[in-house]
Amino acid sequence: MRLMMNRRPVDRFRAACSGAVGRAAFSLIELVIVLVIVAMLAAIAVPRYGQSQARYRADAAAARVATDLQRARDTARATSGSQLFMLSGRHTYAFGPSERAASTVDLSGEPYGVQTVGGDLGTEDVTFDAFGKPSGATWFYLGLGDEWRRIDVDAGGVVKVSRATRVQAGVTSTTATGKDISTGGSTGLADD
Repeated sequence: MRLMMNRRPVDRFRAACSGAVGRAAFSLIELVIVLVIVAMLAAIAVPRYGQSQARYRADAAAARVATDLQRARDTARATSGSQLFMLSGRHTYAFGPSERAASTVDLSGEPYGVQTVGGDLGTEDVTFDAFGKPSGATWFYLGLGDEWRRIDVDAGGVVKVSRATRVQAGVTSTTATGKDISTGGSTGLADD
């Protein structure tokens, strides 16, 4: 009886070990199922990541432009002199006391990667007078892909940012790389 007690734990250990040794690898079907699940998750995640990147870029660029517009307005008030804000290309704008002394910002590089589309600002610049009042109410668009923002400057100099669609911005198509091809200039679109 004493001999059987000693063997029982050993037999259990051997049985446990032999089961673990026999099951050391995955079967081909298990690997295929895991790969299919990973591929499905990637198919869901990659487009969402791209959309979130475009949304982030459009929001960051719109915040930068709104901040620079407000800076031009506040500088005009502080210095009791005029400040100019102008779109100087599809990807750049400038602001400062004059065209020569303007600071240029390029929105085509990191972290923005967006373009601007004229709107009302496509044909004339905004000049803030010594009281911070703009030369007139104006608006324009910026964005990329399906993420566009409308920047409005009202007659009092208040800057507002709102979401816009590709159609409102007047963007006709995208290339395979995701860069937008703009119709450019004033689109004649009705205000929101």
